[in-house]
Amino acid sequence: MNWLRNALLMVRERLAGRTRVKASLYYGGASIVSQVLRFAGVVVSTRLIGTEQFGLFAQATVGLSLAGLLKEVGQSQALASYGGTDRRYAVFNFQINSALSIISALALWAVARWLPGFPAALRSSVPTLTLILVLDGLSQTGVLMAQKTFRFRLVGGMTIAGTLTWLAVISIFSTRIEGLTVLLLAQAAESAVRLLVLMPAVIWRYVGWVDSPDLRTYYFRKFAPVLIPQLVLQAAASRIDFILLSCLGGVRELGIYERMLQFIRIPWSLSINLIDQVLTASYAKDQTDLPALRNTMRKANILLGMAAGGAVAAVSLAYYLFLPWIVGADWAAVILHHWWFALPYALLYPFGANLNIFFMGTGQPKLLLMGTAMQVILDALFGAWLAGWYGAAGMLVARAVTQGLLLSWQIRNARRRLAGSPAY
Repeated sequence: MNWLRNALLMVRERLAGRTRVKASLYYGGASIVSQVLRFAGVVVSTRLIGTEQFGLFAQATVGLSLAGLLKEVGQSQALASYGGTDRRYAVFNFQINSALSIISALALWAVARWLPGFPAALRSSVPTLTLILVLDGLSQTGVLMAQKTFRFRLVGGMTIAGTLTWLAVISIFSTRIEGLTVLLLAQAAESAVRLLVLMPAVIWRYVGWVDSPDLRTYYFRKFAPVLIPQLVLQAAASRIDFILLSCLGGVRELGIYERMLQFIRIPWSLSINLIDQVLTASYAKDQTDLPALRNTMRKANILLGMAAGGAVAAVSLAYYLFLPWIVGADWAAVILHHWWFALPYALLYPFGANLNIFFMGTGQPKLLLMGTAMQVILDALFGAWLAGWYGAAGMLVARAVTQGLLLSWQIRNARRRLAGSPAY
């Protein structure tokens, strides 16, 4: 057995200095476990919760996104792009996140209480929504710093613990309380576990108070003027599909679309989601070394091409064979009918997401802003047309058309950056 021991020692020695390889293995393995658990939760909730409740949950996430704008003044992307080692930048980020998460929660509570157009069905869920905002805001700096320092064993453990908690809440309470309440409580519990894991491991290092001209200049002059409008556009881009379907298709079509996104995310979880956080840190680290940056992009595209194509093919076959047994005949018929409309979007999204990660990691907020604006406009145009006629299926086709057009623009600008020229 000496040959086996020697082989294992050799592999260990080769991996010893390869931080990114080890980070990818840790995070990728944790992501696979987490996504298996997540899929189990999707199956359980789909079987036990009605379509309209998923539609209400989608409307609640719109409220979370809009309220979350107040706690995002560009500081998170600024910290992700920061290439130095000055601890003050993370401390400043934490104090901004903490304050603005509380302000955003108070703003959501005020809107729900006094805005006449706020959906009546969501008013009882406002305390849970505000709790989610605060918990996410307090943990955001810890997540970013764990990624930047390649502590992906910690990130992976946090991800699995949070997903297990989410699954437990879904499984225990789906038959006992209203579906919307279950879905929101599961999200809040996952956020709480994330904070509990990160606080003793990472966040405590950045609790404090700092303030100086260089910090304000970096966060509020370099990044904020570009990223504030980008964040507004990102919120619109991430939820314009829900808004359009709410207005044009009703709560039932919105509920179907929300479920379809959950099933579409399965192949994404086996491709881009396995390496997204590692890529962000890698692009940021290589941004001043063009050969290394090109090499990272090339490897990422090869890996995504194989992973995304294989995952979509495998998931399509699995859905066709097993979905009626997993979620029941009624839901299976709905999902399989819409799945074929969703295939182009499922295939294109990982490559667009990789390029967005590239722009963020290399500190190109203007390109992120322009890309987000294009997405909002194209989704609004194609979505208003197709969702109005074909509901959830039309919205899925609209997202694919938008992604294809946007991808061609992203590729052109990424090539310019990799060639050493200003991308814009």
